Amino acid sequence: MTTTSSHWSRYCWRSSPTTAPGRSIPGALELLLFADGDSVLSHLQAGDEAYSQYLMALAEVIADAVRQASSDWSSEYGEAFSGSGDRAISENLAIADLVRVPVFLTETLGDMQLGVALGITKPEADLSVIPEGAAAAGVDDLDQSMRGIQDTYLGDADGLGLSDLVAELSTEADQRMRDALLNAITAIESLRETGKPLKDLLQTDSGLVIEARDAIKNVQLVLNTEVVSLLGVTIGFSDNDGDS
Repeated sequence: MTTTSSHWSRYCWRSSPTTAPGRSIPGALELLLFADGDSVLSHLQAGDEAYSQYLMALAEVIADAVRQASSDWSSEYGEAFSGSGDRAISENLAIADLVRVPVFLTETLGDMQLGVALGITKPEADLSVIPEGAAAAGVDDLDQSMRGIQDTYLGDADGLGLSDLVAELSTEADQRMRDALLNAITAIESLRETGKPLKDLLQTDSGLVIEARDAIKNVQLVLNTEVVSLLGVTIGFSDNDGDS
C-alpha cells in the first residue's frame, strides 16, 4: 500500500520528537533553511495537502543542497584542500595570494596612509593615519614593507620568486617590476637619511615624502597592470588601478 503525502506529513507532525521547545522535526527542517522567525508551517494545518506539499518541498531543497555540497567536495576544489587534487590548483591559489598581498599593501601605503597624510586622497591632510607609534618608526615601517614585497617578488637562493614566473612570460615586465621596487626602496632610504620621523617629514619635507609615495604608487601600477595580468590573478572589487 502506498503511503500518501498527507498520511506521511500527519505521521511526521504527530510522531516526530521535538528538537526544541515547540518545534518538531518538520519545523527544524524549515529552520535549517531559513532564519528563525515567523514560519510558513505555523500557518498551515498539519495533514492538509498544502502542508504536505510544502514539507516535501523543504525536504527536496535540503536534498539538493546536500547533493551540491557533495558534488563540490568531490570535485577538484575539494581535492585541493584534501591534498589529493591536482597540484596546480594549490599552486595557483598560492600564487594568487602572493600577488594580492603586495597589491593591497601598496594601496594601503600609497593611498590610505601617505595619500591621506599628504592631503592627496582626502580633502584635508590627516597625520593620524600614519601608524608611527612612540618609537617614531614610520620610515622603518615603509622600508620593511617594500623590502618584504621585493623579497616576495625576487625570491631567494633557496626558492623561486614571482619574478621567475613573470620573466617566463615577459622579461620586459619583470625588469619594470624590479626597477619599480628598487626606486621605491631608494626613495624611502632618502627619507631615512634625514633622520626625522615620518610625521615630521610630512610637515617639513613633504616633497621627499611625495617622491616616496609616487615610487610606491608606481610599484602598485606595475603590479596591477602587468604582473596581475600576466599571472592571471583576480584582485577583487577594490579600486587597485594605481592611478590615484
